[in-house]
Amino acid sequence: MLIFGAFYILADALIHLFNIRLTDTLEIWPTSAIAFSGFISQLYASFALLTVGVIIEVQKNIKKNAAIVLVMGIWAIWHGGFLGYQALTGFSNNFQQVPSLYVWLPFYNSVIFLESILLILFGTMVVLWRIKDGKSN
Repeated sequence: MLIFGAFYILADALIHLFNIRLTDTLEIWPTSAIAFSGFISQLYASFALLTVGVIIEVQKNIKKNAAIVLVMGIWAIWHGGFLGYQALTGFSNNFQQVPSLYVWLPFYNSVIFLESILLILFGTMVVLWRIKDGKSN
């Protein structure tokens, strides 16, 4: 399961690293918005690549790295809750006053909500695994 997550994060990191999502906005957005968005996108990509490296290393011996997996699971539950909150409160409505941003992210609330569900499921599975593993030792 971790390796599938690593592939997803790797693909997402490459999209952000090369600013692929920003290509349609180059002629619409102000230069300052493109520069800032590109920087944040590449900053995210850098941390995502770090995460991929950690996942690849951790999955080699999950029992040995159980503490790191637990931290990842707890963080996944927290981050999933954060994303779910953003989706349910209509985060993308903030972009309605800027049509180019709003059109660029038409289903963003749905994407955020789906990611939140997947993160919470992953985190719950990890926590339950650790509880079960703790009882069997």
